[in-house]
Amino acid sequence: ILPRSQWRKAPSAALVDEDEDAVPDVNKQEANEPSVVPDNSDDRATKRARLADGSKSSSTEPEFVNPADINADDEDGEPTARVVGVIRRNWRSYCAFLDPNYVSKGARASNAPSLVSVLAMDRRIPKIKIRTRQADVLAGQRFLVAIDRWPKESRYPQGHFVRALGSAGDKATETEVLLLEHDVPYQPFTQSVRDDLPAEGAQWLFDPERDQVNSGKRRDLRSLDICSIDPPGCTDIDDALHAIRLPNGNFQVGVHIADVTNFVKPGMAMDQEAAHRSTTVYLVDRRIDMLPELLGTNLCSLMSKVDRLAFSCIWELDPDANIVNVTFHKSVIHSKASLTYEEAQNRIDDP
Repeated sequence: ILPRSQWRKAPSAALVDEDEDAVPDVNKQEANEPSVVPDNSDDRATKRARLADGSKSSSTEPEFVNPADINADDEDGEPTARVVGVIRRNWRSYCAFLDPNYVSKGARASNAPSLVSVLAMDRRIPKIKIRTRQADVLAGQRFLVAIDRWPKESRYPQGHFVRALGSAGDKATETEVLLLEHDVPYQPFTQSVRDDLPAEGAQWLFDPERDQVNSGKRRDLRSLDICSIDPPGCTDIDDALHAIRLPNGNFQVGVHIADVTNFVKPGMAMDQEAAHRSTTVYLVDRRIDMLPELLGTNLCSLMSKVDRLAFSCIWELDPDANIVNVTFHKSVIHSKASLTYEEAQNRIDDP
């Protein structure tokens, strides 16, 4: 972080000219400074920071500001910094397509690769130069490219072709592009993950001894009138509820969440994969599950008419809805109905 005297006084919407000629030779400005940036890199963030700074190199190192000393309400201006080194490039494979300005050269006399520009789907990425023998084939295609280097004398980075995705405009191709660009893991679950599923598969049944009801570590709530309320066609029912009037005039209200931890233990391959995926992703024509289907839509889905393991929160409320008592415990439930929103609303409205 630069000294306060060099902080930007007000945020600026101005953009630095991207033209190479407009960027000063910072290598000469910083000739006296040690650098951890590779010689063949062109760190534009460094150039922008130094250009915005406007400071000249000097033989004495300026006194930098400790980030811990910065007050959010500081009136000295907007804290300004400069890049002193690149630890690791945040480069990945990019979905791209051939530059629309590409003109086919027809049949070539030799099989030599040609240098073409490709445009990344992510508009923040500049054109990428790649050498390929199949430029004509790539026209109208979506494909993956990887950046290899960005020479300091070049305006654009250089990369290479990774693999083809399919024709532009094709639904399956564009869906894969969408998933890749948003870094959504969509590959099938590996065998090591599937090995963590219950050996009984879909035939798994609740067992009072194995599932710790007999030992008292899990409460049996199957006698309660518990139901779930979800959109029509929902298969991954992860919560259910009940409400009853108690003899003392108060109400008991319970919320029951599917006990996934009974099947997914810390450190398991399935646990690590779920942490990597972090959520189930819904698209118009498909869903990409966080957990294998056996758990997500079956054993860990609080469907009606079957015994399911849950984690329950039970409140006791007085007639004014003040909380009198609350308990938390593992449970086994037997939902009496899987209601849709419309079905639940009809019951509320029916006198």
